[in-house]
Amino acid sequence: PAAGATNAGVNASVSFTFSEPVDQTTILFALTAGGVPASGTLTYSGTTAVFTPLGPLNYNTLYTGKVSAGVQDLAGNVMAGSHSWSFTTGAAPDTTSPSVVATTPAAGAGSVGVNAAISVSDTKRPP
Repeated sequence: PAAGATNAGVNASVSFTFSEPVDQTTILFALTAGGVPASGTLTYSGTTAVFTPLGPLNYNTLYTGKVSAGVQDLAGNVMAGSHSWSFTTGAAPDTTSPSVVATTPAAGAGSVGVNAAISVSDTKRPP
C-alpha cells in the first residue's frame, strides 16, 4: 500500500519499486507493527520487490515498511539512505448476527385488535 494508506487489506502484499534494476541479494526489507516484524517472503522482478506476508496482517493496525540502506544497483552504486513508509489496515468485518430485541404487540399480549400494526426490531437495523 501507498504511504499513509488506510483500510489496506489484511491479505495484501507490500510492494516497492526502485528507480532502476538492483542486485536483489542486497535488498533488506522489514515490515513491522509496533516494532514486531511480520514474517513473509520477498520476491524481486524488474525493478519491483514484493513482500508477501505468511498470513493475514492484523486488523486496524499501523504497519511500517522499511528498505534498509545498502541496496546496490547493477553497477554497484549503493542506495545511501533507508526508505520507510507506513499504512494502516482496515477494521475487522462485522461478524455479529442480528437478533430480535422488540416486538409489537408484545409476546403473549391479549385483546390485540385485528387491525393492529405489527413490527419487529433487530440489533442490526433501526426500526
